[in-house]
This record gives sequence, structure tokens and C-alpha cells, in this order.
Amino acid sequence: MKLFRFRLARLMHLKQAEKKQRAIELAHEQSLMRQCEAQLEDSRQEWAEVAESYAALSARPSVARQWDGALLALGAAKQEVLRRTDLVRRASERVEQARERLVKKSREAETLERLRQRRWREYSLENLRDEQKENDAKAVTRFLRDRDPAEQHT
Repeated sequence: MKLFRFRLARLMHLKQAEKKQRAIELAHEQSLMRQCEAQLEDSRQEWAEVAESYAALSARPSVARQWDGALLALGAAKQEVLRRTDLVRRASERVEQARERLVKKSREAETLERLRQRRWREYSLENLRDEQKENDAKAVTRFLRDRDPAEQHT
């Protein structure tokens, strides 16, 4: 009986390694996106605090000189929120691209695995057929050998 050898084994292992690498990349991109989201939330909180301070100042006309500084701080906080929102959007896009790459590599690896399984089944069936042929040949030989000598000459 010959040994089973899947000729695309190296390619299958390569695709499995690429799949693992893509999963690591996806996890990294997701981690970066979570960091960006946390920073965005911090910026939003800061913007809310600055807006609250500005509202408190604007309610008191006696501190009108401080309005300009508070208004500048409010504008800067808003710009920071917008910048971080853009960072989160780009991080989200990178995560989606990484996910698509992972799905592609997963499909390639799964396709090769299914092919290997099909080849294994074919190999097993072929071996079973060969074994059956050998057993049939042995049975015929035994039958002819064990047959009554009187019947052999007729």
C-alpha cells in the first residue's frame, strides 16, 4: 500500500500560516481602533467640559474678557473631536480591510483543506479496492487449490 501524499501540502501550510498572520493583523487593527475610540471619547468629554465652562462664563457678563479664551478652547476641543473622529473612521476602514484579507485567506486555506480531504477519501477508496482485488485473487487461488482433485480434470 502506497503512502498518502498531498501534493499541495506546502501550499496548504503556507495558506494556513498566512491566515494566522491575517488574524494577528486584524487583532492589531482592532486594538488600534479601540484606542482611537477611547481617545475620541476622552476628547468628547473634554469638549463637553469646555462647553460647560463657556456656558457658565457667558452667563456672567462681568467676565466677558475671558469669553474669547474660552471660545478658543471650545473651538480647539471641537477640532480635536473632529480629528479623532476621522482617526476612528480610518481605523475602522483598516479593520474592515484586515477582516476582508482574513476572510480571503481563510477561504483559500479551507479550499485546500477540503481538497486534501477529498484526495484522502479517493486514496482510501483506491486502497480499499486494491485490497479487495488482492483478497478476491487469494480466494480464487485458494478455491482452485482446495478443489476436489476429481473435479480438476473435468
